[in-house]
Amino acid sequence: MPVTLKQIAAKANCSVMTVSNVLNNKGNLYRDEMRRRVLNTALEMGYRPNNSARATRQGRYGNVTLLASTHPQQSQLPILLMGGIEGKLASEDLRFSFARLPDEKLTDSEYMFKVLGQWSADGLLVNYTHGYPEQMLDIIAQYRIPAIWLNCRLDHDCVFPDDIYAGRIATENLLRAGHKKVAFVDYSASRAKLASAHYSIRDRQAGYEQAMADAGLTPVIVRGDDQVHSEHRLAASYRMLSEDDRPEAVVAYSGAQSIEVAAAALGLPPLPMVVFADTPIRLGNGATDTVIVPQEELGVRAVELLLRKIESPGDSVAPVQIRPKLVVAGSAPAPLKRGELISP
Repeated sequence: MPVTLKQIAAKANCSVMTVSNVLNNKGNLYRDEMRRRVLNTALEMGYRPNNSARATRQGRYGNVTLLASTHPQQSQLPILLMGGIEGKLASEDLRFSFARLPDEKLTDSEYMFKVLGQWSADGLLVNYTHGYPEQMLDIIAQYRIPAIWLNCRLDHDCVFPDDIYAGRIATENLLRAGHKKVAFVDYSASRAKLASAHYSIRDRQAGYEQAMADAGLTPVIVRGDDQVHSEHRLAASYRMLSEDDRPEAVVAYSGAQSIEVAAAALGLPPLPMVVFADTPIRLGNGATDTVIVPQEELGVRAVELLLRKIESPGDSVAPVQIRPKLVVAGSAPAPLKRGELISP
């Protein structure tokens, strides 16, 4: 049953009128201590503010809000992920809204409470993949706000791709083709900042290292002391492929195009590569073996978990990992020989 204003007033030791005013944006009429006591009591009791008669009767808005950060690299929103979310919500006859907030709002317990009312939200899909403020997690847990995290590896209430598996199948694909010296290339995170980067970088590298170790081969990690921005990746790839000990195949977390161009500039045959993407990738030499990140399925599963959370906000749900799939373009060349050039 929905929590009533009378129940909140009894627990907060104040009048129903005080509760009503505080919860309806008239908190400035009261001392800060009283306002926060009412808000905290309402949150702890699982109260959900209603903006319509239907919501009042049912204790539901019939709406889910996607919550994102203002940091663009930490709240990327693939179109297939959006499609999965929207399609699943539509099948459940639910609406969808979007809120993009700065960190100071996301770590303000009073404001997080208001998000549920201002966006008429029964629950949140949190698209803040890494570098999120720890206080945000605490607020969501403390006040039992129904929330599921997207593309974020936590110990509960989240949905994310199994990127260790992704790195492993990418590497095994190249090993099956006979390649021995396979490198893992990542230009997006420096060595110093790897620990704070998105988990997928570390997990795909871990999967690559597992596959190399199982094959009795030495891993080769190509990563700079500093992040290699897009305008410098061609030069970095040229240096890598100019070395006598250059790799003969690559698992490319990032920088695939620059690697391809650098190989052509050096007169090398097309370098066998596996890349990661939401859909199959075509580089200059045609279709490329691609590990597909299942964004649409991820969106569907996230909505399913959130509906469970809305019914039981105090219960945690186990994390769900979605397995990526390898799409083979059928163009894995044989290992290139040292010094071999493209035939005229």
